[in-house]
This record gives sequence, structure tokens and C-alpha cells, in this order.
Amino acid sequence: MSYSRIFASVLTSLGQTAIHQPVWLIA
Repeated sequence: MSYSRIFASVLTSLGQTAIHQPVWLIA
């Protein structure tokens, strides 16, 4: 597996989580 693919997958996962969760929940 390529590290770039893993990194992109992680970023996508984090991005989706940040979008679906309210900002006040993170802050």
C-alpha cells in the first residue's frame, strides 16, 4: 500500500468527521 493513499484516506475521514460534528462539540 502507498503511504499517500493512507494519508488521503485519513484526511478524508477526518474531514467528514469535522463536517458532520457541530463546531461547539470540537471546541
